[in-house]
Amino acid sequence: MAAGQIIVRTATALDVCSDWTLAPRYGFLSDFAPDERNTAERLAAQSQVAPLYIEVWSPNDTYRDLHEIILNARRLRNGRSPVLAAYINAFLSTDESIRRGAVNALRLLTAAIFLNGGSQIILGEQNGVLCDPYFPPYVHLTPSEVRAVRADYDFISRHAEYFFDPAWRDISATRVGGINEETRLAVPRYGPLAEDNSIWTIVRERENEITLGLVNLCGGTARWNESKPKPRTVRPFNLTVRVPREIKRVYYLTPEQGGGATQLRFARKKGEVRLTLPGLVVWSADCLKVIELHTVRSNIQVSKVQGQRHVGMVNGC
Repeated sequence: MAAGQIIVRTATALDVCSDWTLAPRYGFLSDFAPDERNTAERLAAQSQVAPLYIEVWSPNDTYRDLHEIILNARRLRNGRSPVLAAYINAFLSTDESIRRGAVNALRLLTAAIFLNGGSQIILGEQNGVLCDPYFPPYVHLTPSEVRAVRADYDFISRHAEYFFDPAWRDISATRVGGINEETRLAVPRYGPLAEDNSIWTIVRERENEITLGLVNLCGGTARWNESKPKPRTVRPFNLTVRVPREIKRVYYLTPEQGGGATQLRFARKKGEVRLTLPGLVVWSADCLKVIELHTVRSNIQVSKVQGQRHVGMVNGC
């Protein structure tokens, strides 16, 4: 291509492969005009590639946009997780306060992507983190940042099946927020829309298990690609869950405590289960909660507490 030659950006991604169903290993979805989006996603869904790579560009600027991208990709590909390319530009800032907030944004971004069943390309060797869509620009994390981010990824690896299993179905819109009272949190602002200054609730279900993911956006905005203050710590609060099945066990998980599971006590009353979720002193976007459900007639234990099998939700409380 000659220098300065004008190309049509909306066609470049499809030109990578003339027939996506023949792509041997790698799918690519990026830079489509609105009227081409459905065609592109349909082609990607037909592809037999294991990973589907999706570049996230404006105007997909909010956590809710990431949620929709991931859920749509999983729906089109029989539950397979997409790989998102979404980078925090604040890492490149020369303003130290903005740079410090970049790692907060990274951890919230990690929670948002993995809790919804996606994955991402962002970390590299020698404690590097990508911060630009064109890969060469990167920065090195500080030792304290490395410890925090490593705890997140250790946790995700340990409990991978609860993030990536194709069987998970998102039921947030019908279980929490608005007129839905199946899941209630005793906090001022929460819901499935990932709104500013709130706790974002992500509810997923498979067979005999339900997970409740809570991402702490308290004190911050719902735009993922900007520097963030530490989320405001939320003290212990009550959770009420109403389900048509018997809840056998409830577990609380957090990367800050080595990724292990803490079994929580709960009370049953009038068809509801009530319990208190622990408060968090550290960045609450990294707290995972697991709720294991069993049908009343089932005698089969589906999950184990040792950390091998847990349903997880990142939670900022």
